[in-house]
Amino acid sequence: MNKLLLLLLDRLRNQLLTKIVDRFVILSAKYNPLNLSNREMNPCNLPSHTISQNKKLWNNYDWSRSGEEWTFHAKLYKGLDPEAWKRSLINEVMLKYIKKGSTILEIGPGAGRWTEILVSLADNLILVDISKKCLDLCKEKFKNYNNIRYFLTEGQLDFIQDNSIDYIWSYDVFVHINPTDIRTYLRDIRRILKPHGYGIIHHSGQYDNNKTRERGFRSYMTSELFASLVTENGMKMVEQGSKLVHIPGDVISVFSKPE
Repeated sequence: MNKLLLLLLDRLRNQLLTKIVDRFVILSAKYNPLNLSNREMNPCNLPSHTISQNKKLWNNYDWSRSGEEWTFHAKLYKGLDPEAWKRSLINEVMLKYIKKGSTILEIGPGAGRWTEILVSLADNLILVDISKKCLDLCKEKFKNYNNIRYFLTEGQLDFIQDNSIDYIWSYDVFVHINPTDIRTYLRDIRRILKPHGYGIIHHSGQYDNNKTRERGFRSYMTSELFASLVTENGMKMVEQGSKLVHIPGDVISVFSKPE
């Protein structure tokens, strides 16, 4: 079987999984006491939060505030000082796991609000985004740095070598990705992480608080489902928490690749 045919079959398989897994997630939530409204529960509305939807959204988004508008959501939703919240997230999560002199992958840098910290930690920094506009913004913002590589993706990381990444950081990105595409990312993450490497991913964590979910374009995910996808891909969950997210209901998951 030639490579092109295998590629087409893999794409069809992923499309089918999107329809099956996303519908399963929502239909299972239907029997949870914290279920969504009937409109949101309608499986005919799925698949949602697809790569094409996200690409269109972020390529046309107004990035003039560099993504820091979401930093101020810490005050809106949690009553926290925005800058103090951001420093806490950096000090208590990012710097807890990510060490200097490493190879770091950031998935979905947006306009670079986290990249500006990561670039000082990395010997090699890889920025991956589905939005060309975001990569162009980062190329301009970090044009004086020679330790960054940029890649446009369609939701896969097949251009990154096996066992080559020490740390993966992604904040305010996986909250917009559907379960099947998260599954695909985690499969690639398992391959590219070095043994004992860490992934730090911010994602959706519950089904209630509907207005916040709609306003924040949150995808259908739970902490339990994310943990099961991590385990399914041969990795180990280190910790999950919601203390340092900026919108209630989100979760930060930290996981590692075993030897």
